[in-house]
Amino acid sequence: MNQSLRDRLYRTNAIVLQSRDLGEADRILIVYTPGYGKVSIIAKGARKARSRLGPYLDYFSEVALHLTRGRDLDVVTSVETIDQHPSLRTDIDAFGHAAHFAELVRDLTKERQSNPRVYELLSSSLSLLDDGIDPWHVARHFELGLLVTLGYGPEIVRCVNCQRDL
Repeated sequence: MNQSLRDRLYRTNAIVLQSRDLGEADRILIVYTPGYGKVSIIAKGARKARSRLGPYLDYFSEVALHLTRGRDLDVVTSVETIDQHPSLRTDIDAFGHAAHFAELVRDLTKERQSNPRVYELLSSSLSLLDDGIDPWHVARHFELGLLVTLGYGPEIVRCVNCQRDL
């Protein structure tokens, strides 16, 4: 394999945040990865009936991706399932909370800004929902954890104006 192609190939774990159709057979995905942060990618042919990619790229799926760097979007070359979180597809309340988590991560993070703690928080929160833990409590834990991780957490030890202990 020549050096330039090797430099363009990479592997990463990812959680699918958003998916939208492109053309007749392709799908554009927004995923969150531990090493690259939020990344927009394309899964060519993912909507075809015999696609080897499509079944694994559902919302909230945690997957291992092999990608090739593209000019605008990186291209999925293969995918392996880590956790599909199957209960999220049958429990409407858990699904709604998972969608809320994905929306927060998508809207509060920047493209290609790595934050492994965000990935771990999202992964563990989706697993808790999938295990049947009360969605309301999981959501509050996720929201506070995300705010703190991104630097927006509440200050409860000192006054933010004068810096005196409370």
